[in-house]
Amino acid sequence: MRLKRYLIELSMKAKTQIDRVKKVGEYYNAEITLSDGTTWLYNAESYDRGKTFIIVFYERFDKPNKLDDKHKVALETFAAVEQLTKEFIQWQKPREFSFTSVVGSRSKLYDLLAKRIIKSGKYTMEKNSIAGGVQYTFKKVVK
Repeated sequence: MRLKRYLIELSMKAKTQIDRVKKVGEYYNAEITLSDGTTWLYNAESYDRGKTFIIVFYERFDKPNKLDDKHKVALETFAAVEQLTKEFIQWQKPREFSFTSVVGSRSKLYDLLAKRIIKSGKYTMEKNSIAGGVQYTFKKVVK
């Protein structure tokens, strides 16, 4: 419950800045600047005209940043990623999308993000272990 409360609190941080660039059927990208100055990139791209998307988010190391509480930074990052993923789903309405966590990453946060995505009932999820991590694949529920 503490994690959920933290995510809600951090998702409302005024100092988290998100700049978006998007094109229907091709991409939904953003640059996230956290309250400590850390910059992350969020890329959702399609290689088959908008049917399937691959989501990747990673820290941008070419900008200097100060080190803050790493747990807080991780929670703030995931709060921004969750917000962007919900916007991406609403805007692109992808038939399928996926993201991968690497070994040693914050697996509980990835699991929480996945649970929040399928909570709407619009997508089903497959979670598969792959070399070096876990892949989460979401498919639109066909009615």
